[in-house]
Amino acid sequence: MEEGENMPIKKVNHIAIAVKDMDEAISFYRDILRLPYRGTQIVEAAGCKAAFFVCGDLEIELVQGIKDFAAVNRFIEKRGEGLYHIAYEVDDLEQDMRYFHSIGVGLRNPEPRPGANHTLVNYIDAEAGHGVISELVQKTAQ
Repeated sequence: MEEGENMPIKKVNHIAIAVKDMDEAISFYRDILRLPYRGTQIVEAAGCKAAFFVCGDLEIELVQGIKDFAAVNRFIEKRGEGLYHIAYEVDDLEQDMRYFHSIGVGLRNPEPRPGANHTLVNYIDAEAGHGVISELVQKTAQ
């Protein structure tokens, strides 16, 4: 990235929380915290179910694995339920992937993958983020 160029990150898009029981977690965020519930969606490429809540200018996303290959299952086995990742919105995911690669920051996937809510996504490894997984999110046409 050249001096004067904009940083790839626009804003925090959402905070994801890994859960074992989606119905129980939805009840807490909707009924106890009273966050506006936007619905649930299956993300086939990730093998998971996601539920969305509005919280100011960002979303809270609950993530539960529904397929054996789901990365969130391995996350819960290793670390338990809790903060799964922080998602940062970008304008051009492929360009930003090249940028991160050029400075030696590891990405989980060689190509962007389909995400929830009409997005493309990739992940920066937790080691680079000091223990926190960072998701890069690009909105696509609906």
